[in-house]
Amino acid sequence: ITPAPRRSLPADDLKTISGIGPSFEKNLKKAGVTRFEQLAKLSGARLTRLAETIDVPVDRIKKDRWVEKARAAHKKKYRETV
Repeated sequence: ITPAPRRSLPADDLKTISGIGPSFEKNLKKAGVTRFEQLAKLSGARLTRLAETIDVPVDRIKKDRWVEKARAAHKKKYRETV
């Protein structure tokens, strides 16, 4: 028996995170980041790779607190802990 495919969850509006505008959101989606939870779980080398992929300094992501804001947005929207 083949398990049912995992249901694809809809993308979150990443622009609700201050510091992420339409251009950054587009680049994040191209990099495969479409949900608050994905962004909320990034740290270290994975965060640095993402920053390089979307062509934004990792220091800006940290200064603007994208990860922390994504964690809060996920928790508020889904009432879950990341």
